[in-house]
Amino acid sequence: MTASSAAAVGSATIAVSAAGDGLVAIQDVTLQVQQAAGVTLATSPTSVSVQSLAAATLTVVATPFGGAAVPGGAAGSSISITSGLPTGFTAAWGAPSVSASGAVSWTLTLTGSASASAGSSSLALVARVAAKTGAVYTASRDVPVTVTLSVPTLTLQPASTSLAVARGAVVTDVLSLIRNATFNGAVSLTISSLPTGVTASWGVNPVTLTAQGGSSLLTLAASSAAAIGSTTIAVSATGGALTVIQKLALTVTVPPPTLAVSAASSSMTVINPVEASSSTQSSTSQIFTFTGGGSFTGPVSLSVSGLPANLTASWSSNPLTLSASDSSSSTLTLTAKETSQSGLVSTVAPGTYSITVTATGDGLTVVKNIQVEVAGILVTPSLSSITIHRGASGILAVTTTPVGGANGAVKLALSENAILAGVAVQASPASIAAPGSGTTTFTFTVSSTATLRSYQLALSASMLANSNSSTPLLTGSSTSVVTLNIVQ
Repeated sequence: MTASSAAAVGSATIAVSAAGDGLVAIQDVTLQVQQAAGVTLATSPTSVSVQSLAAATLTVVATPFGGAAVPGGAAGSSISITSGLPTGFTAAWGAPSVSASGAVSWTLTLTGSASASAGSSSLALVARVAAKTGAVYTASRDVPVTVTLSVPTLTLQPASTSLAVARGAVVTDVLSLIRNATFNGAVSLTISSLPTGVTASWGVNPVTLTAQGGSSLLTLAASSAAAIGSTTIAVSATGGALTVIQKLALTVTVPPPTLAVSAASSSMTVINPVEASSSTQSSTSQIFTFTGGGSFTGPVSLSVSGLPANLTASWSSNPLTLSASDSSSSTLTLTAKETSQSGLVSTVAPGTYSITVTATGDGLTVVKNIQVEVAGILVTPSLSSITIHRGASGILAVTTTPVGGANGAVKLALSENAILAGVAVQASPASIAAPGSGTTTFTFTVSSTATLRSYQLALSASMLANSNSSTPLLTGSSTSVVTLNIVQ
């Protein structure tokens, strides 16, 4: 007997008869029609609709029948797409699994891309299922697939959603634009709800987007009179028939006070006085400028520290009246004084000093260091005291060293706290030729009737234009006195 592929499955009783020699014999026989082994293929869902930039999943199930049995893990079984994959889509199959009933399942993921286009296709699936007996059964299924273009999208992302700016300052934020593959066109940027006194500018506007998107730098500038407080501003991006809005929090604050000091020069030069008198003095001046910023207000008090002895400082204006965004100047005058006490003369020790100008106001203190060069003559005695007997003599060597650019002939002189009674003094040489470096020897000759006592001697030097001049260019003195003791 031969059963067609459409034969009804089941049991039936058939009669088999035999006829001959006038006789007929009939026998009933039970006929069992069974289904042939194989697999059927089904999908869920039965059709797919997907956007061009999206993804869709499909479950494919191969169900054995007719006694076919699949080994665990579906070893030897496979499934593939033979045709109909939409342009711009990729297909990825998951590993097969076998259910308790013996069905084999695969998960198919279809993923779109920027190159996908709208249209319909029929996805042809073919499964080859290996049975435990070694037989391989094939089944196929066509799945309708419809692709529609994804809706264009545009996203506006700020680097910061909260901004703060002080009056007179600026703040920046980077606004990034992100598009999908179906968006086309440039994007124009606008801003609204800015507080009074705040202006906006863009680094690039409009923005031409690449596949990776684009960005523009937003700069917000607050004037010195900008409205103080917090507000919400709105940034709008428009392009490709789309408009997206991103809100930003903006706070305008009062700037902290600032105070700065500047000088016309970083150094000053002063020379020592040129006459041995208590009223003698020489000076030099320089302009200092003080600038208030931010919310600075109030007076500025000025002071100078680090001054050497006999060098004084004075200001043309002190304190200064200063406000925000305002500058004011005051002239600093340094005065070198030559003083005399008990007949002893002293001046500013020549050399280089660092002084500090300090400005204080509105809770702030700023300093400016200035180098001060005191031009003069260093006077260095070889002894701090000398003792001479009546009727004898003694010598004192004194070295002079010009500093601060001083250059000229130098003449030394003594001043004492009392008249040297019975003591003759002679200097050799009388003067030292330019540039003024050298040693002068003082010889003290004490008479036999000289007064027995001690004297305090101060040494001073005058720098002359030349050895024949009588007008000093500048002077100098020793930093310590020399004691002259007259003894029996």
